[in-house]
Amino acid sequence: MEPGDVLVFNSRIIHGGSGNLAPDRDLKVFNTQWLGDDVRVLFRPEGMGPDNTAVMTEVGLPSGDRIGTDLYPELWRREPIPA
Repeated sequence: MEPGDVLVFNSRIIHGGSGNLAPDRDLKVFNTQWLGDDVRVLFRPEGMGPDNTAVMTEVGLPSGDRIGTDLYPELWRREPIPA
């Protein structure tokens, strides 16, 4: 990869990186998560990585609820395709 390149993959793929190799430079990372209307919160008994259960509960997202708070803002909604 070269500076400015973008890599896109499914988050279920095992992946990793060597991290920041240059101690005098900052590592810059941009991460987005795309969710459908059917996505629900599910707190796992073994925890999550990272475990945001407390933060999500504080803003009113109990397990089973739809993702829809300022913690996870909706940036864009696809318009329905006309019939």
